[in-house]
Amino acid sequence: MNSKNIFVLLILDTVFGSFFFFFYYFWFQVSNLQPFFFSKKKNSNICVANRKLFFHEHKLYTQQQLQTHNFEGDSNDSSFNGHPQCKFCRQYFYGKDELYEHLELSHEHCHICRKNGNFTQYYPNYYYLVYFFLSFIFFFFFKNEKKKLII
Repeated sequence: MNSKNIFVLLILDTVFGSFFFFFYYFWFQVSNLQPFFFSKKKNSNICVANRKLFFHEHKLYTQQQLQTHNFEGDSNDSSFNGHPQCKFCRQYFYGKDELYEHLELSHEHCHICRKNGNFTQYYPNYYYLVYFFLSFIFFFFFKNEKKKLII
Protein backbone atom coordinates (compact mmCIF):
# COMPACT_ATOMS: atom_id res chain seq x y z
CA MET A 1 0.00 0.00 0.00
CA ASN A 2 1.58 3.27 -1.06
CA SER A 3 1.32 6.67 0.63
CA LYS A 4 -1.30 7.94 -1.83
CA ASN A 5 -3.68 5.11 -0.88
CA ILE A 6 -3.10 5.74 2.81
CA PHE A 7 -3.86 9.44 2.35
CA VAL A 8 -7.09 8.64 0.49
CA LEU A 9 -8.05 6.17 3.21
CA LEU A 10 -7.47 8.76 5.93
CA ILE A 11 -9.59 11.36 4.13
CA LEU A 12 -12.41 8.88 3.51
CA ASP A 13 -12.17 7.71 7.11
CA THR A 14 -12.62 11.23 8.43
CA VAL A 15 -15.54 11.88 6.07
CA PHE A 16 -17.40 8.59 6.33
CA GLY A 17 -16.16 7.28 9.65
CA SER A 18 -14.74 3.86 10.32
CA PHE A 19 -17.33 2.15 8.10
CA PHE A 20 -15.28 2.82 4.99
CA PHE A 21 -12.12 1.44 6.58
CA PHE A 22 -13.84 -1.84 7.48
CA PHE A 23 -15.38 -2.05 4.02
CA TYR A 24 -11.99 -1.46 2.38
CA TYR A 25 -10.27 -4.02 4.58
CA PHE A 26 -12.81 -6.78 4.13
CA TRP A 27 -13.43 -6.19 0.43
CA PHE A 28 -9.95 -5.59 -0.92
CA GLN A 29 -7.52 -7.02 1.61
CA VAL A 30 -9.14 -10.38 2.34
CA SER A 31 -8.79 -11.69 -1.18
CA ASN A 32 -8.52 -15.36 -0.20
CA LEU A 33 -12.16 -15.30 0.98
CA GLN A 34 -13.56 -14.09 -2.33
CA PRO A 35 -14.18 -17.63 -3.70
CA PHE A 36 -16.47 -18.22 -0.72
CA PHE A 37 -18.53 -15.11 -1.45
CA PHE A 38 -18.72 -15.23 -5.24
CA SER A 39 -18.89 -18.96 -5.92
CA LYS A 40 -21.98 -21.07 -6.54
CA LYS A 41 -20.51 -23.63 -4.19
CA LYS A 42 -21.50 -23.65 -0.54
CA ASN A 43 -19.90 -24.83 2.65
CA SER A 44 -21.50 -26.99 5.30
CA ASN A 45 -23.03 -24.64 7.87
CA ILE A 46 -22.91 -27.44 10.44
CA CYS A 47 -19.16 -27.86 9.97
CA VAL A 48 -18.52 -24.10 9.97
CA ALA A 49 -20.40 -23.68 13.25
CA ASN A 50 -18.74 -26.60 15.06
CA ARG A 51 -15.27 -27.21 13.61
CA LYS A 52 -12.38 -25.18 14.94
CA LEU A 53 -11.08 -23.98 11.57
CA PHE A 54 -10.74 -20.63 9.89
CA PHE A 55 -13.49 -19.80 7.43
CA HIS A 56 -11.30 -20.13 4.35
CA GLU A 57 -10.09 -23.61 5.45
CA HIS A 58 -13.53 -25.22 5.10
CA LYS A 59 -14.38 -27.18 1.98
CA LEU A 60 -16.76 -25.87 -0.66
CA TYR A 61 -19.47 -28.17 -2.02
CA THR A 62 -21.99 -28.06 -4.82
CA GLN A 63 -25.60 -28.70 -3.80
CA GLN A 64 -25.32 -32.41 -4.67
CA GLN A 65 -21.96 -32.75 -2.91
CA LEU A 66 -23.38 -31.00 0.16
CA GLN A 67 -26.25 -33.50 0.38
CA THR A 68 -23.78 -36.36 0.01
CA HIS A 69 -21.54 -34.79 2.67
CA ASN A 70 -24.42 -34.52 5.14
CA PHE A 71 -25.84 -37.99 4.49
CA GLU A 72 -22.87 -40.25 3.65
CA GLY A 73 -19.74 -38.24 4.43
CA ASP A 74 -16.82 -37.30 2.24
CA SER A 75 -15.40 -39.78 -0.25
CA ASN A 76 -11.79 -38.88 0.59
CA ASP A 77 -12.27 -39.04 4.39
CA SER A 78 -13.13 -42.56 5.54
CA SER A 79 -13.41 -41.57 9.23
CA PHE A 80 -16.37 -39.24 8.58
CA ASN A 81 -19.65 -41.04 7.87
CA GLY A 82 -21.94 -38.03 7.53
CA HIS A 83 -23.82 -35.90 10.00
CA PRO A 84 -26.47 -37.63 12.15
CA GLN A 85 -30.04 -36.57 11.48
CA CYS A 86 -33.00 -36.26 13.83
CA LYS A 87 -35.67 -38.55 12.40
CA PHE A 88 -38.46 -36.31 13.74
CA CYS A 89 -37.20 -32.84 12.72
CA ARG A 90 -35.14 -33.89 9.66
CA GLN A 91 -32.37 -31.63 10.98
CA TYR A 92 -28.69 -32.54 10.72
CA PHE A 93 -26.28 -32.23 13.65
CA TYR A 94 -22.50 -32.16 13.81
CA GLY A 95 -22.11 -35.31 15.88
CA LYS A 96 -23.90 -37.81 18.06
CA ASP A 97 -23.46 -35.66 21.17
CA GLU A 98 -25.33 -32.73 19.61
CA LEU A 99 -28.04 -35.09 18.35
CA TYR A 100 -28.41 -36.62 21.83
CA GLU A 101 -28.67 -33.16 23.39
CA HIS A 102 -31.34 -32.19 20.86
CA LEU A 103 -33.34 -35.38 21.49
CA GLU A 104 -33.21 -34.88 25.25
CA LEU A 105 -34.31 -31.24 25.07
CA SER A 106 -36.80 -31.26 22.19
CA HIS A 107 -38.37 -34.72 22.22
CA GLU A 108 -39.84 -37.16 24.75
CA HIS A 109 -38.62 -40.50 26.10
CA CYS A 110 -40.31 -43.27 28.09
CA HIS A 111 -39.05 -43.51 31.66
CA ILE A 112 -40.23 -47.12 31.96
CA CYS A 113 -38.23 -48.11 28.89
CA ARG A 114 -35.20 -46.30 30.30
CA LYS A 115 -35.36 -48.33 33.50
CA ASN A 116 -35.50 -51.51 31.41
CA GLY A 117 -32.38 -50.55 29.47
CA ASN A 118 -33.80 -49.03 26.26
CA PHE A 119 -32.09 -45.63 26.08
CA THR A 120 -32.53 -44.99 22.35
CA GLN A 121 -36.34 -44.81 22.11
CA TYR A 122 -37.64 -41.25 21.62
CA TYR A 123 -40.99 -39.81 20.59
CA PRO A 124 -41.62 -36.59 18.65
CA ASN A 125 -43.92 -35.06 21.27
CA TYR A 126 -45.92 -35.81 24.39
CA TYR A 127 -48.99 -37.12 22.51
CA TYR A 128 -47.00 -39.90 20.85
CA LEU A 129 -45.59 -40.83 24.24
CA VAL A 130 -49.10 -41.07 25.73
CA TYR A 131 -50.18 -43.22 22.79
CA PHE A 132 -47.18 -45.46 23.45
CA PHE A 133 -48.16 -45.77 27.11
CA LEU A 134 -51.74 -46.65 26.27
CA SER A 135 -50.97 -49.11 23.51
CA PHE A 136 -47.77 -50.86 24.54
CA ILE A 137 -47.21 -50.57 28.29
CA PHE A 138 -50.73 -51.50 29.39
CA PHE A 139 -50.86 -54.25 26.78
CA PHE A 140 -47.63 -55.61 28.24
CA PHE A 141 -49.06 -55.55 31.78
CA PHE A 142 -52.25 -57.40 30.91
CA LYS A 143 -50.92 -59.95 28.41
CA ASN A 144 -47.47 -60.82 29.79
CA GLU A 145 -47.83 -61.15 33.53
CA LYS A 146 -45.06 -63.76 33.67
CA LYS A 147 -42.38 -61.29 32.69
CA LYS A 148 -41.49 -58.61 35.17
CA LEU A 149 -41.38 -55.05 34.00
CA ILE A 150 -39.42 -52.68 36.21
CA ILE A 151 -41.31 -49.46 36.90
